Amino acid sequence: MCFRGRRKRRPGGQAPIPLFVLAYPNTVIAYAVWNWLLKEYPVSAVAPLSLLAPVFGLLGSAVIFDERLSTPKLLCLALIVLGLITSLYGKRLANAVATLVRPASTDTLTRSS
Repeated sequence: MCFRGRRKRRPGGQAPIPLFVLAYPNTVIAYAVWNWLLKEYPVSAVAPLSLLAPVFGLLGSAVIFDERLSTPKLLCLALIVLGLITSLYGKRLANAVATLVRPASTDTLTRSS
């Protein structure tokens, strides 16, 4: 093996502390917000928002760690957001477009002739 003769590095005793400090409050805050949303809004409106986790993850890494987002990643983020908009507001958008595009009523056409 290529690792023969090397000593394995073990994390120090302080390694779990940052993990605990970061993970525990974030989990508690996330569940508190999630529970508040479920009290205020129906599950059908809140559940699709869980699909935004990768969006916030990538945007957070770009802001905090100055990670550069490639074009494919940005396109994927746009597709996720577009899918959520379609899922949440698709019926409203379709009705709004239908009222704008709807031709004149047939009653007005027959009366004018």
